[in-house]
Amino acid sequence: MLAPVAHRQYVFTLPKLLRPIFSRRRAWLGELCRIAARLLTDAYTAAAPGARPGLILFVQTFGDLANFNPHLQVLAVDGVFGADGRE
Repeated sequence: MLAPVAHRQYVFTLPKLLRPIFSRRRAWLGELCRIAARLLTDAYTAAAPGARPGLILFVQTFGDLANFNPHLQVLAVDGVFGADGRE
């Protein structure tokens, strides 16, 4: 269940030259997801120290033509939550 607040969607894609490497090393996609989460958390908390963003991240590995096109889908709260849980 999502908080009744505004949300944003982000999509992080890999350059075509890196896609074959990630097709052979699928575990790296999980690390890529953790890096994106850390970068977004740092960016959001820079604006409000001590607060945390609400993020949902997942890896998608196919494109429109069912080809290998790894990218990250992110649903983020448009803001941050304080320690008390309020936005």
